[in-house]
Amino acid sequence: MGFGWSSFDIISKPLWTAPYALITSGLFMWVLALLQLGFMLVPDIMENIFCICRNFGRNALLMYILSELVQSFLWSLKTPDGELVYPWLWEISVKDCGSTAFSILLFSMMWILFWRIPARLLARRGILLRL
Repeated sequence: MGFGWSSFDIISKPLWTAPYALITSGLFMWVLALLQLGFMLVPDIMENIFCICRNFGRNALLMYILSELVQSFLWSLKTPDGELVYPWLWEISVKDCGSTAFSILLFSMMWILFWRIPARLLARRGILLRL
């Protein structure tokens, strides 16, 4: 419906036009249907894939606050050469692994995987931050 309607109206995210809303809603419905099908057909595999989401979700606020605090702290520290520590970590780890955009994406994924460790430890010990 959204693609049909787009011949009469533009597809625009900033304006949230009707064709945009219909197209994105339809795409997300397909994604949700595929996820549901995956959980129905191979629940063990899907459970292992999405266990990281469960661990982050149990203490989402705490993980967000901790990661922001540590990241701010790393941005304020300097190496002996005078470089900021956070960009320096990117430079020594994944800077040369393809284009700049790809290496930044890779570094972001590594940052998320790093925070999986404390999230998992808190989940195993049953420590939950509740508001």
